[in-house]
Amino acid sequence: MLFDSRLFWRQAIRKGFQRHATRSRTRSMTRRRSSNRDTAVAVEKLEDRTLLSAPDPLEPNNTLAEATQLGTVVGHGTIDNVDLSIHETGDEDWYNFELAAASGPGHFVGIEFDHEDGDLDLELYDHEGELVAWSAGVDDVEEIGGEGLLAGEYSLRVFGYDGDSNPEYKVHYNAPTAAGDFAESNNSIATAHDLGTLEGFHFWQDLSVHESGNDDWYVFDLAEDAEWVHFAAIMFNHDQGDLELVLYDSDGGEVDASAGTHDFEMIWLGGLEAGTYYLEVYGFAGDENPDYTMVIEAPHATDHVDGTFEPDEKEPNDTIETAWDIGQVSGFEEIGPLSIHEPGDEDWFHFETLATATSWDGAAVNFWHEEGDIDLSLFDADGDMIANTGGIDDLEYISMEGLPAGDYYLRVNGFEDATNPDYWLSLNTPEPIESDFAESNDTLSEAYTLRDIEGIETIDGLSIHVAGDVDWFSFEMLETATDWHSISIAFFHEIGDLDLAVHNSAGELLGSSEGVNGFEQVSLDGLPAGEYYVSVWGFEDDTNPEYILTIIAPEESDSTGGGTADFAEPNNTSETAYDLRVIEQDSSWDDLSIHEPGDEDWFTFTTLAPGTATDAVGIEFDHEQGDLDLSLFDDAGNLLETSESIWDFEHISLEGLPAGTYQLQVIGFDGAVHPEYVLGITAPKSLEPDFAEENNSQQTAFELRNASGFSIWQGFSIHDENDVDWFAFDLVRHANAHHAVGVEFFHAAGDLDIALFDANGERLSDSSGIDDGEEISLRGLQQGTYYLEVSGFDGATLPEYAIWIEAPHQHHGEHENEFEPDWSEENNSLAEATSLREIVGHTTWDDLSIHEATDVDWFAFELLAEGTTHHHVAIDFDHHEGDLDLSLFDSQGTLLGESTGVSDFEEISLSGWPAGEYLLQVYGYQGAINPEYGLMIDGPDWDENEFEGNFPPDGHEPNDTQENAFDLRTVEGQTTLQDLSIHSHDDIDWFQFTTTASATEGHGVRIEFEHELGDLDLALYNGDGLVDTSDSVDDFEAISLEGLSPDTYWIEIFEYSGSTNPEYTLSIEAPVDRDPDPDRFEENGTLATATAVRNDASTGTLSGDVSLEDVSIHSENDVDLFAFTTIADGTSAHRITIEYRHGDGDLVLDVLDSEGATVATSTGHNGHADISLDGLVAATWYARVTGFEGETNYYDIEFDAPRPETPGTPGEGESDAWTVMVYITASNLESFAHSDINEMEIAAAALPGSVNLAVLWDQSAA
Repeated sequence: MLFDSRLFWRQAIRKGFQRHATRSRTRSMTRRRSSNRDTAVAVEKLEDRTLLSAPDPLEPNNTLAEATQLGTVVGHGTIDNVDLSIHETGDEDWYNFELAAASGPGHFVGIEFDHEDGDLDLELYDHEGELVAWSAGVDDVEEIGGEGLLAGEYSLRVFGYDGDSNPEYKVHYNAPTAAGDFAESNNSIATAHDLGTLEGFHFWQDLSVHESGNDDWYVFDLAEDAEWVHFAAIMFNHDQGDLELVLYDSDGGEVDASAGTHDFEMIWLGGLEAGTYYLEVYGFAGDENPDYTMVIEAPHATDHVDGTFEPDEKEPNDTIETAWDIGQVSGFEEIGPLSIHEPGDEDWFHFETLATATSWDGAAVNFWHEEGDIDLSLFDADGDMIANTGGIDDLEYISMEGLPAGDYYLRVNGFEDATNPDYWLSLNTPEPIESDFAESNDTLSEAYTLRDIEGIETIDGLSIHVAGDVDWFSFEMLETATDWHSISIAFFHEIGDLDLAVHNSAGELLGSSEGVNGFEQVSLDGLPAGEYYVSVWGFEDDTNPEYILTIIAPEESDSTGGGTADFAEPNNTSETAYDLRVIEQDSSWDDLSIHEPGDEDWFTFTTLAPGTATDAVGIEFDHEQGDLDLSLFDDAGNLLETSESIWDFEHISLEGLPAGTYQLQVIGFDGAVHPEYVLGITAPKSLEPDFAEENNSQQTAFELRNASGFSIWQGFSIHDENDVDWFAFDLVRHANAHHAVGVEFFHAAGDLDIALFDANGERLSDSSGIDDGEEISLRGLQQGTYYLEVSGFDGATLPEYAIWIEAPHQHHGEHENEFEPDWSEENNSLAEATSLREIVGHTTWDDLSIHEATDVDWFAFELLAEGTTHHHVAIDFDHHEGDLDLSLFDSQGTLLGESTGVSDFEEISLSGWPAGEYLLQVYGYQGAINPEYGLMIDGPDWDENEFEGNFPPDGHEPNDTQENAFDLRTVEGQTTLQDLSIHSHDDIDWFQFTTTASATEGHGVRIEFEHELGDLDLALYNGDGLVDTSDSVDDFEAISLEGLSPDTYWIEIFEYSGSTNPEYTLSIEAPVDRDPDPDRFEENGTLATATAVRNDASTGTLSGDVSLEDVSIHSENDVDLFAFTTIADGTSAHRITIEYRHGDGDLVLDVLDSEGATVATSTGHNGHADISLDGLVAATWYARVTGFEGETNYYDIEFDAPRPETPGTPGEGESDAWTVMVYITASNLESFAHSDINEMEIAAAALPGSVNLAVLWDQSAA
C-alpha cells in the first residue's frame, strides 16, 4: 500500500476502510504478501547482462558452505549498506540466519529487485539443507511467508531464473522478536507511548502485538475540537491475529471502541474536545499480530480570533507571478500537505509537461470537503484559463487530455472564501512511450514467460511502444478453467486501440477480443491445464504507452478439488462457528473454501437492530467449481431459511428478523467442494448524522453547486424524527420534461418525502409516494438556484439515502448552442467513420454527442453473421435536448434504412442483412444539437464461418441426453434461463427439475424463440415416461403442469427438422410449497397500522394512479390494509385492482369505510380481482387484501383514484380524457372477437381512469 500517499488514505477512509482484496497467485508454500510497487519502464535492454555488474562485497557466497552469516534476525530489517547482485549467469547468493523464536503469520523473508533487469527467484532451507519453501514469480518482489517456522537456523538462496543475472537486489524480512516494536514498553496506560500533540495526518508502521496478552497503549493530544472527519484507526491482516482498538479520555474513561472481524478498526473522533486521549490496541481473545499500522487524522490548530491556519511551506504563492515552481513533470507527482490558510488565500503552482497529454493525464486536489470546499483551475502559459472545476466531493479533478507539451499554471482557492487546513495536490503528466521490461517479445518464440499462473495475476507497466510492436507472453495453467477465468487487458482507448488474442501451445488461435473500448477480454472457459500464449498488438499500428495485463486462472487444487482450509477453520459445527462479531455495516470476507467433501463452514454474527428489506446474507462463488448452499439459523439453532439454487450466489433476506445473534451454515450440495467463495452480510445500520449536517433549513442548505447532466450524491441520512435535510443546486439552462430531481432509498427502512423550492422559498412541487424513491420534474424551470427539502414521513428516519439530479447540460465553447465534442471525434464523414469493429452480441457506447449544428457522427461496424429480427442498431437520447436521426448504410455508402421519429429512441432492424461491414450515421434533425446520446448495436454473437454452419454451445452443455440433463434442482415460483441454443443439427437440450407441491392452473413450462431461425419443440417427462409435448409453429411452445403431483420432471427441447436455433429462453412456473416472505409494508394488519397510500405530501391525499408491486399475503392470518384519501367522488372509471399468480393461491380484495365496515368485496378469479370506486365520495377509505380460505400469495395492487378537476379543460385533472373507439366488423371470426375483447379488457385495466374504451361489435354475420 502507498501508506505515504494522502490520496490513498483519503480514498480508503471514504470507503470506510472496507476491504477490496485482490487475490494474487501463490508462488510460495504460504501466501505471498502483495506488492503495489510501480514497475519501471525499461529505456533500453542490453543483450549481455553480465556487463552490468561486478561481484558484490559479500562474494564468494555461491554455495551453502560459503553462505554469508547474518546472525540472529529480529523485527523488520534489510541487509544494509551493501549493493547485492546476481552478477553473472550461474551466480547464486546464499545467506544463513537464525530465528530467535517461532514465527507466525506476517513474518516473512523476501527480495526486491527490478524484474526487467533480470528475473530472480528465492528458496528457503532448514538447518539440514532441506528445501522448506520457495517463491518464483514474475514481479519485482519474491517473498516467502514464515508462518510455522521453529526457532533455529535457516538458509536463503537467491538465484537467477533460467540463468538471468541482475545488477541489484535487496533482502528484507520481518522476523519474530520477544522485545516487541519500537513503542515498547507500553503495556499499560501508565507507560503509554507519547505521540505528542497531533495535527493533520499521521501514521506509524511496524507496530505489533508480539505476544498473547500484550497491550499497546498510546497517548496523544488534540490541538482543537475534533470534527467527524477526524479519526484513529489501525490496519492489519486479520488472518494473522484479530486486533481491537479502544479510545479513552484523560481520566482513563472509555470513550469509544472498535471491535470487528475485518483488516481494520476505526474510531471517529468527531465531537471530542481538545485535550489528552489514550488509545489501546490489543488482541481479541489473546491473539497476537506481528504487524499493524496506526493512522490518526487530527484537527489543525486554529487562530480563534480570525479562524485562520498556519501558512503552508509553499507560501507566498498567492498570484501567478509568485507561483510555486514544480518544474518539469513526468508521470505521477504528489505535493502536500498544503493549506488554504485564510479567507481569500489562493495557491498558485507552475509546471512544465514534456509531451502531449492523454486522457490519463490531469491535475487533482484531494481534501476533506467538510473542512472547507476547495476549487481548482488550470491556466496556460499566458494566464488564460483552460478549465476549472467546482464540485462538492473530496476531490477536484481537471483532465489535461490533448494539451501540448509546455508551461501551465494551477490555482487552488476556497469556494466563497472557504479555508481548509490540509489538502494535497496531485499531477499525472505524460511520459515518453518506451519499450517495456518484457521486450524483446515480438514473436511467439520470444514470448515473455509468466510461468505458472494461479488466481489473479496482474502485470502493469506494459506498452506497445512503436507501430507494429506485438507483445507475446506465455504461461502455464494448472487446472481446467471455468467461465470465471479469463485474460484481459485494460488501457485508455483514446491513446491507442489495442487488441488481444489467446493461443494454444502450438500457436493456434483460440480466441481474440478486438473491440473499441479500453478493455479487451478473452474467456478461458473449458481450456484444460497446459501452456498457452497471449498476444497484444495495436489496431492499425496504434501505439499505447501503458496497458495492464490480467490473467485469472484456476488454482491448483488437491485431489478433492476443494483447495486448502481457510482462515476460519476449524468451524465445521455450530459449536465451533467462526465469530464475525457485531455487524454494523456492509461487510464481506473472501478466501473462504469448502476444502473437502463433508466440510461445513459455520459462522455466527450479531445485529443491533431489526432487519429491513435492504438487509441480507449471501455467498458468491463459481457454480461450475462446486455448488454451494446457504442456511440461516437463530441463536437457539432453529432453521430460519435455506437458499439452494443453481446460480453463482445464494441469498437470504434478514427482513423482519429482530436484533440478535444468528448462525450461518455453508455446505457443498451433494458433497461438492469449492476452493474459494465470498461471504457477505448487509446488516441494519445505526442512525448517525451525515456529512452534510447542519442543513436543517433553507438558510443552511448544503450546496450541491452547478447541476449539469446526471449527478448522484450518496451517504445522506435522516438521523432522527426531527431531522430535515436541505440542499441547494443551480440549473445552468432552462429545463425540459426530461429533467428531474429525486431521492433513492429503501422504503422498508423508512419513508421519505421531498419538496422543491425556488430561491425565494416558494414551494414549487413535492413528491410523497410509498415506494423506494421520490421524483420531481424540473420541466419549465429557468436557469437559477433551487432548493430541495428531504424529510421523513410522519417522523420516519432512514440511515442512508441518495440524491440524484438529471439537469440540462452546460454549454461549452464560444457559442451558446455548442457542447463538448465526444470521444469518437473526428468522425464527421464516411471516410472518417469511427470503427466499432466486429459486433458480438449486445454492445453499447455512451457519452456521445452532436455537439454543434454541423456535427455528424459516422460509425463503421461488422456483422459476423446474418442478422435476425432480434438484431438492430439504435440510439437513445433526450428528444427535448435535440431531435436526432439515424441512418444505416452498406460499406459503399448506399442507404439501407433510416429512423427519423420524434421520440427519445431511433432504431433500425438488422434482420436479413448478411455478414459484412456497415456504416451508421447519427445527425441532428434540421441542425439540432444534443449533448448526450447512447449508441446500441445488437448483432449475432456467433461467427457463421467459425462453427461450420452451427452455433456456439450454450453454457449448460453437455446436456444432450436425459441421463446428463442439466439439474435445475428444486424449482419454486418462476425460474428463467436465457441465452440457450440448439447449436447443431444433432443437439438436444435436457433439463431436470423437482417440484414441491401439486401444480394448478398457471403453472407450466415454456420456451420462447424466433421460429424463422429454427422451429423448436418441447416435451415433458416424469419417471414413468412422456407426460406431454408441444409442437406448434409459433414463436413459443408451452406445456401446463396443472394437476401434476410433486415429483422430478425432465424437459426435452429439440429442433423439429433437425436444424438449429441460436437462441431461446426457457421458463418454468412451478408451485410454491412455502409461504411468501413478509412484504415491506408490514405490519399493516389493522386500521391503525394501515399503510398510507398517498402522492400529495401536504395533504396526504391520493389522486391518479399508484401501483405497489411485490406485496404479499405471507401467512393464513395475514391481512394487508392500505389507507387512502380521495379528493373527489369516484366514477366508473376509478377502481382498485390486484393481480397475482392464480396457481399459488387466490386472494380477496375488500374496500372498507373509515370505520372499518365493508363497502365492497371481490374474490379473485384467474389471478385478478378489482373493485370499482364508483359512487364513493371524497373521504378516507381502506383497501384490504386477504387470502381466500387462508391461502397465501404475492400480488401487485393498483389504485386509480379521481384526479383534481382543472377548470376550463376537458376531462379529469391536468390530463385530457380519452375515449378509444374499437369497431369489430361482422364476420365469421366470432371466437377471435371474443379473444380480442378479453385482451382489450386486460389493456383497459392498466389504463388510468381518464381513458375509456368503447367497443362496437357488429354480429350481423354471426
